[in-house]
Amino acid sequence: TMVEQTDKIDIVYCGNPLIDITQEDSDKKLLEKYGLKVGMASLATPEQMPLIAEIWASESKKLTLGGAALNSARGSAYWFKQSGTPGKVVYFGGLGSDEIGGKMKELVAESGVTGMFSESSDTQTGVCACLIAGTERTLCVDLGAAKKYPTAHVEANLVSLILHPSN
Repeated sequence: TMVEQTDKIDIVYCGNPLIDITQEDSDKKLLEKYGLKVGMASLATPEQMPLIAEIWASESKKLTLGGAALNSARGSAYWFKQSGTPGKVVYFGGLGSDEIGGKMKELVAESGVTGMFSESSDTQTGVCACLIAGTERTLCVDLGAAKKYPTAHVEANLVSLILHPSN
């Protein structure tokens, strides 16, 4: 069902947007290549950063939006849609001006969330590389542009949205 979009903002989230790139690694070759252990979750080291480009280029990857606040925003937008209640969910965060950031903006819009992103031209979009080996998953995260989000962006744009809600 289509839900009437309102100009009024109902919920605002701000967080570290990530795009999860999930890749099967049943033979554990990627885990070994990048020094990762089954089941671990860690921030990517400089030596592990090429993993992101490698699995991004894979035809069999699965993309999912991630980051706690973005997941919550998506859940709120889903609730509005499923309940038939008009509602507007806005999300603020930092992206890179790159292909991954473009895909993230597309997926955010498809989820029913209004994305208000500050874009960084010198830092890539935040990514969580998720390798699946059997029933175990291993997470290797680069927060990228998410960690460079300027608070002035949310302040300036939230005021604009409140004063000019049809934009």
